[in-house]
Amino acid sequence: MFWALIYVAILDFLAFQLVGITQHALSSRKNLNVIILKFSMFIVISIAHIIDSYLFQIEPTLKVTTLSFYLINEVVSILGRFVKMGLPLPNLLIKIFQQEL
Repeated sequence: MFWALIYVAILDFLAFQLVGITQHALSSRKNLNVIILKFSMFIVISIAHIIDSYLFQIEPTLKVTTLSFYLINEVVSILGRFVKMGLPLPNLLIKIFQQEL
């Protein structure tokens, strides 16, 4: 699941770049902010792993929950960026995004 999150985080960053290109809004400051947020996400996952492994010495429940949260969050972010670019998505997904926004 960790590798899946890495791939999806990279895809989200690429989708962020595509939105910047299509909207003529590329900025090195925005890129740096996104990179810092992605890096911070992996720090939180590392902390969850440390808590599971060394403090509780149980199954990696907190780590898996944290990974699942960020994985879902990244997929939603990618789809949201595609909506910003005007990519047609199924009506159900569009309704979900309209409720969230």
